[in-house]
Amino acid sequence: MEHMTAQLAQLLRQARDGQVVMRQAGDDGLQLLAYPLPDGALVALGFGRDSAHRVLPERVLRRRTLMPARYGRWLPAMLGDGSWYVVRRLRDDASGQAALPDAAQWQAARELLA
Repeated sequence: MEHMTAQLAQLLRQARDGQVVMRQAGDDGLQLLAYPLPDGALVALGFGRDSAHRVLPERVLRRRTLMPARYGRWLPAMLGDGSWYVVRRLRDDASGQAALPDAAQWQAARELLA
């Protein structure tokens, strides 16, 4: 999961530099999105429209309901193009860097999408 954090850090730098949404596709079909905000960023992990059928929305919602402490910070989102993600807001720390998800938080996002 450390590679996810490193990938996200790179995407966030690019997103902030260009003030654009950045996307990176992973080998497993998952996509990572970074959207810059004035005081942090939105990050998302999920599937584009061609693979979104892999997500069962009812299962995502059930898991979030049963274990809010583990899954509650990841919000489910289906975008207009049919893609499906779990989204999390990151706040900047005192140095102005976004507080990135740790390995357990990435694992929780993957579990929601499984």
